[in-house]
Amino acid sequence: MSALIFGVAHGDPASLPVLFCIGIALALLRLLTNSYWPGFFLHLLNNALSALLIILVLHGIQI
Repeated sequence: MSALIFGVAHGDPASLPVLFCIGIALALLRLLTNSYWPGFFLHLLNNALSALLIILVLHGIQI
């Protein structure tokens, strides 16, 4: 259920399948580690890499 909420909360229906899978992975990480911190940092890393990619593209750097 939390994976579905994670996907829907991002507000992009086209990305829902991928976000649902990421939500499952984060939930499994929570269960395996018994801590929210690993999932928090993984989500932070994902967002940081996405932001970096956008910044590079906006500055004309091809990837």
